Amino acid sequence: DPFACGALLAVYTQRKSIALSPRLRIILLCFAFAVLTAVGHYEDFSGTKSLITFPAVTVACIALIVSTLGMQMTPGTLLVRTFAYLGRISYGLYVFHWMFIASLGVPLAHEPFARLGRAVAALIVTIATAAGSYHFLEKPFLQWKEKFARIKSRPA
Repeated sequence: DPFACGALLAVYTQRKSIALSPRLRIILLCFAFAVLTAVGHYEDFSGTKSLITFPAVTVACIALIVSTLGMQMTPGTLLVRTFAYLGRISYGLYVFHWMFIASLGVPLAHEPFARLGRAVAALIVTIATAAGSYHFLEKPFLQWKEKFARIKSRPA
C-alpha cells in the first residue's frame, strides 16, 4: 500500500498542482509526526495490530510528502543541499537503516531518552555508512555505466 499510495500521489500531482496554505502544511506535518510517534511508541508491526500500524504509517508519510509539495525553496541553501545529498545516498539509507536500528537496540529501549539517543545514533551511523557506500561503491559503478552507455540520438 505505501508504493501504491505514492504512485497515486505522483500521478495526481502530474495532473494537478497542490497549493497549500502554510497553516495547512503545519497541520499536516504535526499530524504526520504525531502518527509516526504513536506508531513507534506501540511498536506493533506484526499480528493483527499491524493492520492498523502499517496503513497509519502510509497515511502519515503521504501527509508528510503532501505538506512539502510546492514549497518554494531557495536553490543552493544548506537545507536544499542537505536534502539533495540525502536523496543521492537514499539507496544506501534504505539498505542499511534496519541493520543499525537492530544492532543498536533501538526498539528495545524502554526509556524515552535512551530510545531517542539510540535512534539518533542509528540515524547518524546509517547516514555515514550510506555516504561511504555511495562514494566507494555506487559512484564508481555509475561512472562505469556511463562509459558503456549507448546514445541512440547521437548523429551518425
